[in-house]
Amino acid sequence: MFRAAPSPFHHRVLKALCCAALLVASLATLSAAAEPRTTFSNSITVFPRQAMLTRRALVATKLKGKMEFEVALKMRNYEELQARIATGEVIPRKEMLSRYLPLAADYAALTKWLKSQGLTLTRVDSSRLCVFARGTVAQIQKALEVEMEGVTVDGVDYNAATTIPSLPARLAAPILGINGLQPYNRRHKRPSSNPRPPMRRRIKSTKSSRPTARRISGHRRGPEDCHPHRHRAAELGHHHLLDK
Repeated sequence: MFRAAPSPFHHRVLKALCCAALLVASLATLSAAAEPRTTFSNSITVFPRQAMLTRRALVATKLKGKMEFEVALKMRNYEELQARIATGEVIPRKEMLSRYLPLAADYAALTKWLKSQGLTLTRVDSSRLCVFARGTVAQIQKALEVEMEGVTVDGVDYNAATTIPSLPARLAAPILGINGLQPYNRRHKRPSSNPRPPMRRRIKSTKSSRPTARRISGHRRGPEDCHPHRHRAAELGHHHLLDK
């Protein structure tokens, strides 16, 4: 059967459709790249002298190395919670979840985004105070829009952030900060010759009016679990009150 060749009009239509498709794809890419971000300056500190003297660019093999970090979420109605605890009130866990701990929807949105960046979630926090994630240095740099360098502190080599990390603005409101981007800042154990007294003894002996862990049911952990660096200490201090 004879089939007529496409007319110049058909060629123009096809060309216009192809151009439109490319334009849509380009706009989608630009939109994703231009997504507003919020920075978290409390998530890094100025390099100590040792780190400054040993700064070096990361080679390709280092960029493939794995690194873990934590994103900490804010508590809700914190001042109200403090006031209630100060009176000696014990807050049931059910009420903590419904009124004071971060929202499940915010936690879910953050974990979904981290996974979309190719990062692996290494631990789930039932209190929704922290999201623990792991990925290559290159993945973390891209996801958090942060620059990393190699440093040496106390004879140990680290990959450490040199710029302030950020997250998409749509996720940022409930976020307190990002921990673990400068691993040398993690809390060091005290020498065994000068041990700290057991937690229960320290809580029992304190005369301070500061709320203690025993005033909220189910306490099992210290502040370093979610906030090892204690950035913005006044805000981060509340996490020692919570169950896992």
